[in-house]
Amino acid sequence: MDNVKIIDASPEGTVDFQFYMDERYANINGVMHGGAAGVIFDMCTTMALGPLAKPGFWEYVPLLNSSFSIDIV
Repeated sequence: MDNVKIIDASPEGTVDFQFYMDERYANINGVMHGGAAGVIFDMCTTMALGPLAKPGFWEYVPLLNSSFSIDIV
């Protein structure tokens, strides 16, 4: 995913991304393919949760103020 750029990130689980969509991510109708959207969403949210995943973290999940955004240009 060379089209995803991390703009900002924090150890609290927030990440801002920029994504440039080109024809590789489009379906036959010229819009973003649902499978591509799913993979991009999965990879970006995993990056946001990575810093939070420490041993024992998932035993009790506190209310998180986690957010992310993807700018598609």
